[in-house]
Amino acid sequence: MPPEEVVTRAEEAPPYNELSDNEKQYALFTDGSFRILGKHQRWKAAVWSPTQQVAEAAEGQDELSQFAEVKAIQLALDIAEGEKWPVLYLYTDSWMMANALWGWLKQWKQSNWQRRGKPIWAAELWQDIADWLGKLVVKDNILVMKPELASSTGDQQTL
Repeated sequence: MPPEEVVTRAEEAPPYNELSDNEKQYALFTDGSFRILGKHQRWKAAVWSPTQQVAEAAEGQDELSQFAEVKAIQLALDIAEGEKWPVLYLYTDSWMMANALWGWLKQWKQSNWQRRGKPIWAAELWQDIADWLGKLVVKDNILVMKPELASSTGDQQTL
């Protein structure tokens, strides 16, 4: 890979325990969840850095856990951008997030944020992530991620 390359999609990262101590400082874990509270669905997105013992979160209502997963990815990207990290090892348990970053974003963008003639779910959030990736230039490495618990072998797009 050239020394500087614009990122258009993520690649699979090695398991966290195989990263060097230096690489671990650029690792973030993300998760999203929701619960029903009265008549509202409350969501929460979280990002955690094991080496820096830092956590960030966002929360809101009337959305599901998938929305929270997307928001968690946005939080992680914001952290990496703000800190000017040369690489981001992004770990998620979301099969949807992994597949979106590994290739669906590119397909959605090419099809004007539609799938089978219908707008994709949460198109504005995905566009924000795609814009972020389009602006990202990293040296010597590219954005990477690994779904810890989810299968990454399927190619169906459920959104």
